[in-house]
Amino acid sequence: MNVEALKAHMAKTGGVAGFEGAQFVEDGARVLVKECDILIPAALERVLHDANPPAIQAKLVVEAANGPTTFEGDQILRERGIVVLPDLYVNAGGVVVSYFEWVKNLTHIPFGSMAIRFDGHSVRWKDVTTNRVINSWRVHWKR
Repeated sequence: MNVEALKAHMAKTGGVAGFEGAQFVEDGARVLVKECDILIPAALERVLHDANPPAIQAKLVVEAANGPTTFEGDQILRERGIVVLPDLYVNAGGVVVSYFEWVKNLTHIPFGSMAIRFDGHSVRWKDVTTNRVINSWRVHWKR
C-alpha cells in the first residue's frame, strides 16, 4: 500500500473510503471475522467478546491493544484452538509507559525525575544482583 498516496487521499476526501486499490468496510467489526492467518486487534478494548469469536477465522490472535478480548471471548477462542498472544506480552512496552504516565499524573513528578529515580534503583538492583552472584560463586568454590 502506498502510504503517502493514502495520506493525500485522506487529506483530500477526509477519509479512506474510495482509496484506489483498497476495499473500504463500512462496519469495522466485519473485518474481525474476515478470513486471515493473523488477527491483530490493536486499537480498542473488548472488541473480541462472546458474540464474535465463533466467526473468527484467524489461526492466531495477537493482542496489541490493551484488553481487546473479554474473558468469555478468550475462552471461546481457546476452545476453538485459536492461539492467543496476550496483550500483557505483546503490548508490554505500552503497558509500562502507561504505568509511568499514571504515576507521573498521580505524583506530579516530571519524567526527568522519574528517569533519575529509575536509574538509581537500577544501579542498586545491579549491585545487589552482582553481589549475590559473586557470593554464590564463593560458596561454590569453597566446596
